[in-house]
Amino acid sequence: MPELFLYCPPMNLTHYAHWLRDRLNTRLSELANLKDNWDGEDSPAPSEIIIQNARTLIAALPEVAFVALEAEDDLMPQPGGKLTLDWFMHWAPTRRVLSIEIAANGCGAYARPPTGGTLYFEYFPPDAIPDALLAFMDEHLLPSA
Repeated sequence: MPELFLYCPPMNLTHYAHWLRDRLNTRLSELANLKDNWDGEDSPAPSEIIIQNARTLIAALPEVAFVALEAEDDLMPQPGGKLTLDWFMHWAPTRRVLSIEIAANGCGAYARPPTGGTLYFEYFPPDAIPDALLAFMDEHLLPSA
């Protein structure tokens, strides 16, 4: 049987970021349809404001943030009705190096730099990502050469 090869033309970062933003927004549409008790543990479904905050955050993320996202499945519901967007890096010692929690009152984040420790970012509006968090993304979301 002959081998089957699929050709995928290379994407530049801008095209990839746009493509993944679309995928994340599709995922948000799916999450918006969750009902209370979606997990069998009486957890509330994400509210409309949380879904909107997530859409706003996704639109505000810099392109570098999309390089390290593996898939739209990195956007997940949480038991308290919030959402999280997680960055998992296979090359990082702790694997998950960044997690942004999306709530009705904004977004919070924690990050684990390869040097150790944990950085916490207090709640911020989803369209106003703190400069320190943007700097972390620029510095740590790509594997070092």
